[in-house]
Amino acid sequence: MPPPSAPTAPRVAAFFDIDKTLMRGASASVVATALLRRGLINRRTIAFAVRQSLLYALFGEKVSRVSNVAQRAMRSVAGQSVAQMGEVIEQVWEPAIRPRLYARTVERIQWHLERGDEVWLASATPWLVSEVMATHLGATGGIGTRLAVRDGFLLAELDGPVVHAHHKAEAVRRLAAERGIDLSQSWAYSDSFHDVEMLEAVGHPVAVNADVRLARVARRRGWDRLASRTRTDRLRDRSLKTVAATLAGVGALAVISGLSHLVGGA
Repeated sequence: MPPPSAPTAPRVAAFFDIDKTLMRGASASVVATALLRRGLINRRTIAFAVRQSLLYALFGEKVSRVSNVAQRAMRSVAGQSVAQMGEVIEQVWEPAIRPRLYARTVERIQWHLERGDEVWLASATPWLVSEVMATHLGATGGIGTRLAVRDGFLLAELDGPVVHAHHKAEAVRRLAAERGIDLSQSWAYSDSFHDVEMLEAVGHPVAVNADVRLARVARRRGWDRLASRTRTDRLRDRSLKTVAATLAGVGALAVISGLSHLVGGA
């Protein structure tokens, strides 16, 4: 009779939010700028993206704002090929995305990979962005908002919900069930109060560069906290907020409308 096989160790994963957790600013805005330069989206769309970035810098995430951005992005890229979009994201990795990464969060990703954990980037950003970033970081994969695809081209409709708040937590739980990941031994990292449900889903939640509401929850529940921003990062973030506050003070809507008019919005 053969000896009983040794029990299989549970599969453990770490789930990382992207914007303000892994990188400074919003990943989708970086990609939108690159698409504009290549003539793949119009100037009104980029003006909209700039305004949303200012609001994001000033006030952080808001469920309705995330949904509006996703809907606008979906309409703006409809008809583009998935291959072409992937190429654009690859091209902006080195000059525009990599310099925005928080070194300490990247170090934590590497720590998990050295432990043998799976590492997943989980964000409301388009799935192509999260997947390209995951590839460059050596992570297992990316979770993001998916657009419907037909014959290799993007359609003006979503393939599932925007991966934000409750839906991000659902995506993490679904992936864990599919891959046999033990969430009770897994980790999750985020800066946002809107990711509390994802953080609650794992045994090791970590608040990274936490916003005010998440910091309050983390203190109350005794969650680990990680300040991944260096002094230079904090100065850059502060500068971004100062610019955003100034524009808002003089009328951000007027500024963006003027920008769109000056560049001849389509």
